[in-house]
Amino acid sequence: MSEQVRQFFLTSAILAGGRFVLIAMKKKHLHTAAASRPDKAAGHVSPSSARTLWSVLAVILVITAACYVPVFDSGKEFVNWDDDVYVERCSLVSSFTIDSIPAIFDTDNHVASNYHPLTILSMGLTHAFIGSDARAFAGVNLLLHMFNTALVFLLVYRLSRGRLWACGLTALWFGIHPMHVESVAWVSQRKDVLYAFFLLLSLLAYVRYVSDGRSAMLGLAFLAFVASCLAKAMAVPLALVLVLIDYWYGRRFTPRVLAEKLPFLFVAVIIGLLAVSIQSKVAIADFDALTMPQRVAFASYGFIMYWVKIIAPFDLVTFYPYPALQANGEIASWYFLMPLVALAMLTMPIVLLRRAVLARSVFILGMGFFVLFVVLVLQFLQVGDAIMADRYTYVPYIGSFFILAMAADSLIARFGKPLAGGVVLVSAALVPLTYSQVSTWAGPESLWSKVIRHHPCRLASGPTGIRVIDKGAAIAYAGRGSYYFAKARYDEAFEDLKIVEYTALPGAAYYLRLGLLYGQRGDKQGALRALTTANLQAPNDPQILYNRGITLAMLGKTDAALVDLQGALAAASDAETREKVMVVLARETFGRGENAAAISWCDRLNAEFPSNAASRFITGTMALMRGDNITAVRLLTESVRRDSSDVLSWSNLAMAHLNAGDVVPARQAASRAKELGGRLQPQLEQRLR
Repeated sequence: MSEQVRQFFLTSAILAGGRFVLIAMKKKHLHTAAASRPDKAAGHVSPSSARTLWSVLAVILVITAACYVPVFDSGKEFVNWDDDVYVERCSLVSSFTIDSIPAIFDTDNHVASNYHPLTILSMGLTHAFIGSDARAFAGVNLLLHMFNTALVFLLVYRLSRGRLWACGLTALWFGIHPMHVESVAWVSQRKDVLYAFFLLLSLLAYVRYVSDGRSAMLGLAFLAFVASCLAKAMAVPLALVLVLIDYWYGRRFTPRVLAEKLPFLFVAVIIGLLAVSIQSKVAIADFDALTMPQRVAFASYGFIMYWVKIIAPFDLVTFYPYPALQANGEIASWYFLMPLVALAMLTMPIVLLRRAVLARSVFILGMGFFVLFVVLVLQFLQVGDAIMADRYTYVPYIGSFFILAMAADSLIARFGKPLAGGVVLVSAALVPLTYSQVSTWAGPESLWSKVIRHHPCRLASGPTGIRVIDKGAAIAYAGRGSYYFAKARYDEAFEDLKIVEYTALPGAAYYLRLGLLYGQRGDKQGALRALTTANLQAPNDPQILYNRGITLAMLGKTDAALVDLQGALAAASDAETREKVMVVLARETFGRGENAAAISWCDRLNAEFPSNAASRFITGTMALMRGDNITAVRLLTESVRRDSSDVLSWSNLAMAHLNAGDVVPARQAASRAKELGGRLQPQLEQRLR
């Protein structure tokens, strides 16, 4: 059975199952007007004792922690997908001090195209107090996730007025569902667990405010909402979720009630505009890449699949590529059915539950919560190359789990222990799935290898060479190849990064690494091709220009090589790059016989890098060639003093000593050159006999 067909049947099963649940809820007589109020909704279940309540919560937290034990494995690594940006190369985190805080909150210092200062602050504190180990960062994520699980438990307990099955199942599923692993085990998703923490605090405070009218609770809800927005901009829909809470509690929408939301809306608009302004510069793809019908179809598909993955959380990967367009630029026709299915999922329950007031309220609150938080990531505007992502469900699934848990609570009340046992068994089945998924996040190799297994690139050989049949998740090959390159597993890196070249995946760094690997294999044309592609994507990158300049020089294209090398020098800001570029420029001009230019570069090297050996070697060799042996001995002696492993410097020094009549030091220098594996010039070898 194809993946698309299986997904279609799963979707149908969800709709059918949902109808069964709705009918069961109606049969439980949950349609009375009196039951429309939450304070009367749980009339058949007395509020649980505090001891039972905390015992259930403790068990849920223990199970949740057990699922995430692999984040503490000794082999846990940062993954090369944002973790380097958020932690390893982020000075705001790796060099965090109290003085860093103003810079963290500066709107110009966004990280990874996002403004989330509280997230960066929390990472900086983690680095300062716990260390730079990936396990430390993942451990803090897990701690926040467990806090969130407890807050979900308390929130649903309040919303349901003591329905223990409802709050217990919602919290359990939130804690152990495999779809939430990405938000917890991935270090970079600290923003998910942190913004959810403040968002849940805000909701709890607002529910308390609605219950007892204490203005302090409304103020606390607002402050927690602001903190949530500063952890991740995805918190902005909370301003509208508060309206759903009002609906749930039967509050009249008076001007006063609506005015309560204005500060929330104001902050939401400011944060939303800031997020769009930042992301539009980098992350949002060309709007014309897909037609509007295709966008609606894909967004509807994502909406449905998020619900499918609740029931069938299989084949979870960190990257779900868009389906390939057909030759005519269209997508498979069955995708255009998705908007109809999504519309049915939204409207059919409301129609079926028109007389079941409580059940309809449960659905409206839960589905409304899900929709408000997921709509921003349904790819109406294409952000990146993934059609969906597990991490996008972290907060929206609270609404989904609420609907399912409230339905389960009603069904258990009707059918008793057998159904309760079945619910427990089904829930327990999530544990091994989650544990396995957490293990996937052990490091880049396991992470990207799983994506490749599920979304491989398919190639075919033809008369014109290799052609791509299906790109699959090309980014996974780039990620794994880059990891192999960093670990000096060059053969494996080369195979993966060639897929990047075949699929024309953007990413200058990938082509730079591929160019270096081609060069290692002696394929200068391949190296030039890859480095030229890298240069087109990052025209002023000094490393790319430097390596392409060397490649051009090796191909005998010295004029073009000098242009690239001079461009690399102009673009380089760090001393290490500037020094090595100037060394190559000095060597190349010397090799071309442009002695004046070579001396000029050597003078610049001496002035900027007094300890550099190459400048002494080049000027010493020039002195040797013009017969100035005393100067040659002095300069070449300085060269070997600064770099005692340079064979040519020792060999030329031997020749200079010999020309000056100093046989003993000449023999010593020649001996040192041989020890380093060098071969003396025949003329020098003969004269030393």
